[in-house]
Amino acid sequence: MAWEAVEVGLRLVVKDANSLLASRAESLRPPAAALDQLTGEELSLPVLGTALPAILEAARLQHCRTAQARSVRAPVLDAYARAACVWGDGGYHRHSEEHGAVAEALLRSGAEEPTVMTGFVDTLTVSPAALSHLLHGLKIAATYRPELAKTLGVVWPHIMESVLTRPLPTEQVDRFGHQERLMEELVPNPTPSGADLHVDSTLAKARRTWLTLDPLRDLIDSWTTSAGTERFAIDNLVGFLKAQPIHEQIEPGMRWVRQLCVSSNGAVDSAGFLLAEWLQDLRAEVTASARPHYRAVVDGLALAQHPSAPALQRLDE
Repeated sequence: MAWEAVEVGLRLVVKDANSLLASRAESLRPPAAALDQLTGEELSLPVLGTALPAILEAARLQHCRTAQARSVRAPVLDAYARAACVWGDGGYHRHSEEHGAVAEALLRSGAEEPTVMTGFVDTLTVSPAALSHLLHGLKIAATYRPELAKTLGVVWPHIMESVLTRPLPTEQVDRFGHQERLMEELVPNPTPSGADLHVDSTLAKARRTWLTLDPLRDLIDSWTTSAGTERFAIDNLVGFLKAQPIHEQIEPGMRWVRQLCVSSNGAVDSAGFLLAEWLQDLRAEVTASARPHYRAVVDGLALAQHPSAPALQRLDE
């Protein structure tokens, strides 16, 4: 995108906001002259989502407009964050994949300036909905751009720590369950696009260059005790484990799966879509130390009357 088009886009954001303000008879606000004078409710997220990737890319590369791009990068990032929080928390529907271009541009910028990524994530921590959409977009971007997986691995420990150590929103504030969605997304599993017609080959390719386990070991261990029992939590964990060597899928993988999905009464509250097949594939590799965790999960599936439980139990008869 030419820089002139970016400038036109930013002027359009301000112009649209001023038109909105002028249409409100009760509004006594004077016209805004810059993005920082606008609230998230007054900003257009789709237009910002078009301009921001171009600005991030222009600020990353060396050319005659680099300084100009860098001068507007922070204000536009802040404006996008304000709008994303409103769109995420205010009942507006915006699919996570629509953040894909921004997510990819952030990862490219983060490869050279990690604080661009981490600072933006920290800004979004006030909105579980907005942050969960961004995390989903980041995982999709790294799934299809193997060169970005390394950057994702650098910034993901910061992301997990930021979320796991901040106060949880009250039930009244989080009445739409946005915090649960955020906790589900907190494991960095390879994530295909919903439009992908070749998911299996996409995942197989992504797993070859995916994030390693060790930098995330303690954080995932903590996450398994607080992520809840929604099905996407266990699917995301299994998806991450399938990108790791077999011995790490067994240990600590089996223990993590047990911590996450086996409830205090011994039943698996949510098996998701991937758990039963993953257990069957790994059954012959389970070590003596991991066997109690494996058995607890299989027995938990049986208690929950999961249709795959009898076949899994027969494997050990």
